[in-house]
Amino acid sequence: MSGAFGAGVRKGLVQRQAWPVEQGLVEQEGQAVRLRRDLLVVLQQRELSRTCQQIEQETGLRHVTPQRGEMVEGVYRRAVMSGTSAMP
Repeated sequence: MSGAFGAGVRKGLVQRQAWPVEQGLVEQEGQAVRLRRDLLVVLQQRELSRTCQQIEQETGLRHVTPQRGEMVEGVYRRAVMSGTSAMP
């Protein structure tokens, strides 16, 4: 019984490692799995992109990414939260 249990655990670990590798979140080096150096940046960009798409769908407005230092002005009609930043 313990041999089957161990095999099941190993199979589960391999499956758990496969998803982040497929997503490009980690790098596999042999049996070791290492986080990408820019993992937080990648995750933040994915969340920002997902949030922008959701807001576009809800409002019918197109998201435009401002250039660094560019002034942004306009009217917002609801609170927007993204990670650790928020606008009332």
